[in-house]
Amino acid sequence: MEWYEINLDSQKVLKKIIKKNPEIIPLQSVLVAKELKETTKLLETSIVELNDLTVVSLVSIFEQTLIGHLKNLIYSQFEPKNELNKRISDYTIEHAERGRFTEIIELFKPQVDSELIGMVKQVYTYRNWVAHGKLGDAPAKIDPISAYERLSDFLNKVL
Repeated sequence: MEWYEINLDSQKVLKKIIKKNPEIIPLQSVLVAKELKETTKLLETSIVELNDLTVVSLVSIFEQTLIGHLKNLIYSQFEPKNELNKRISDYTIEHAERGRFTEIIELFKPQVDSELIGMVKQVYTYRNWVAHGKLGDAPAKIDPISAYERLSDFLNKVL
């Protein structure tokens, strides 16, 4: 998450610099032709977008990690010794990859407490809202640090 923190800090530093000394904006910057108020608003918007896209990215990494773990579990239980085992494994994995991810999360209830599962589902709900254009009512806002902690805690319990 260091990359995220560096980006966020850079945005905040730039905002402070521009407020104190706007004439130092480089000529090739998209901000050079903007008024201070507009520049400040654009920077605030970019921070919101950075946060939202970071949550989307974290959930994508989480999904791939969990699907990979699920594949390993399935293949260890159904070694493709025969055609039936191979077909069962392939079918299960294909449906896991195309299914509702919140249902996959539920599969791990024996290893993960319900509270953490609920918190991961909140991250997932927020990610879906962002990824699908932020339409409708906004779910509870999830910041990238909280998302990272929740998703990491979940993975640490199942991997």
